[in-house]
Amino acid sequence: MKLILENWREYINDGLSYESPNFKHEWDEAQRYPELSVLGYDTWLEIAESGREVDITPTLLKQIGNTTAPSAEVARTEFNNLEPDKQQRFSDALQSGVIEMPIVVKIDDKYDLLGGNTRFTGLVAKNIMPTVWLIDVDRLGYAE
Repeated sequence: MKLILENWREYINDGLSYESPNFKHEWDEAQRYPELSVLGYDTWLEIAESGREVDITPTLLKQIGNTTAPSAEVARTEFNNLEPDKQQRFSDALQSGVIEMPIVVKIDDKYDLLGGNTRFTGLVAKNIMPTVWLIDVDRLGYAE
């Protein structure tokens, strides 16, 4: 049986909702990026909050760096290699039906997973294309 991709998001995300990321908690991860660390904590919060929800598509999935989930096949293997407590936290969240959005940044036309690798990998491993919080640093004029 062939799926019609027109409604694929509704099919695989039925009953799943997303909550906003914890930007304060992700500041440590943001500091790995020179373009963000030089801005400081307060500016990080400003630009993080100016992001938007984006539904990951199979094409965009392949463009995101810094993740162990470039495909469902790889994600399944990688998820099983994560720490058991992280696997359990993800499983509990998935069972509750509410997932904190992973954060993706776009800098210099490149997409990178800034935070939420366990959630991102777990969702992809279950054939769920995640909804992420996209921070387009290029659009905001902070990247050089």
